[in-house]
Parts: sequence; C-alpha cells; structure tokens
Amino acid sequence: MRLALCQTSPDPQPHAAADDALARIARAAAHGAVLAVLPEVWTRSFGDSFDPDTVRSESVSILERWQAACAEIGIAAYGSLPWTNGTAFTNRAFLIDATGVVAAHYDKLHLFRLLGEHERFQPGKEIAVTPIGPFSAGLSICYDLRFPELYRAQVDAGADLLLICAQWPAARAAHWRALAIARAIENQCWVVAVNRCGRATGPRGLEYHGGSLVVDPWGDVIAELDDRPQTAPVDIDIDRVVDIRTSHPFLADRRRDLLP
Repeated sequence: MRLALCQTSPDPQPHAAADDALARIARAAAHGAVLAVLPEVWTRSFGDSFDPDTVRSESVSILERWQAACAEIGIAAYGSLPWTNGTAFTNRAFLIDATGVVAAHYDKLHLFRLLGEHERFQPGKEIAVTPIGPFSAGLSICYDLRFPELYRAQVDAGADLLLICAQWPAARAAHWRALAIARAIENQCWVVAVNRCGRATGPRGLEYHGGSLVVDPWGDVIAELDDRPQTAPVDIDIDRVVDIRTSHPFLADRRRDLLP
C-alpha cells in the first residue's frame, strides 16, 4: 500500500494552512498514494490564540473542505483538528476515506500539560482501530507516543499499522525517533509518524524539526524526512507484518496472567 507523509509548517492563517495541506494531499494522490498522513492540528500552532467560537466554526469549515478534497481526488487522509460537539473541545484525529466520509475518529487520550493542552481540551475515552486497505490502523496523536500501553491495547484490538500525527518540538527530536522505533519493534507493527516543521506562532515560538518517519515491524527506518515541508510517498506491505510475527512470535510470550 502506498501512503504519503505530508509534512507541513502551518501558516498562521488556518485556511491558508488548509490550502497548503490540501495541495499536498493532491500531490500525494498524484504519486499514487491511497492515504495521506498530515500532522497534528495541521491548521494551527499550539501557541495560537484559542477563541472557542472562532475555532469551532473554522474546524467545521476546514473539515468540510478536507472531506470534499478527498472525495474529489479519491484518496484517504489522516490528521487532527480541534473539535467540539458541544461546549468541550477535544484534539480529534479524523480518518477520512477516499469517498470523503469520516471512516473513524480518535480523541487524544494523553494531553500535554507542559504546554497547557489540558486547559483547552478534554481527554478522549476510547482507543480507535480501523481498517485501511489491507491493514488495521491504530490511531493516535503526538504525546500518546510516550505511553506504550495504548499501542499494546491497539495491537490487542487487531492493529498492524500505527498512525501517529504530531506537533513534536525539535528540543525532543531524539525522543520522537527513538519512541517511534520502539513502538514498531515491541508491537511488530508498521509505524507511520508525521510531525510538523517550522517555527510556531505565539509567545513560545517553539521550533519543530519535522523528522516524519516510517518504521517497519522489525524496527528499520525505511523513510525519514528532514526539517522542510514536503510530501513523500512510501510503500508499506502487510506481508512484512505477517513475516515478522511468524518468524519471531514475541507477542505470544506475553504474561497476560500478570500484565495487561
């Protein structure tokens, strides 16, 4: 299955950021990808002002544009937006299918207190695993990557592909790479992790290194981006999961009687 890493540096104006991201989705389709993976909250920086009424209408409008683009081009896409169905906001990842339908969504379970994410968003309450092509994809967002129990629960629910969208700062770039590789090895899954790049708006002005990557179930990094905005097609194969899990059936040796 061919997918594309769509690494962006969000414009301070959300609809301009959407213009760039949707153009990258079209570029991904032109490269033959069936899935385009975007960063976390790909229309904003974490340091942006957060007016609830503005963000609410903005996210609805951008989701509609996103769905229409996927339907027109015929490609699936994954990434997150600020979202609300009422008064509380969540950091919600959407998997939109090639007909423009929201096939699955996931509300971020682990909120990053160091940047005050818990003051803006409510945490999610459920894991999400959903079909995409020949794979079963576990959905997650950024800070979730530090919590291996989430991914083990996704594997127990059938996941063989882990999709991670992120705004992971350059100061912790080594952690980003190490954790993505660890999640692939310990779960014998493909990991597709897409980060943003560039400098964030707002008073913190955090730097983001990009470094989006694809890791195979053996832990080999088969694609890795630098610190520039770019769209990169990558091929992944479900047979690689089957081969690794058959030749090295580590997951069968878990102590389920003692450990979850």
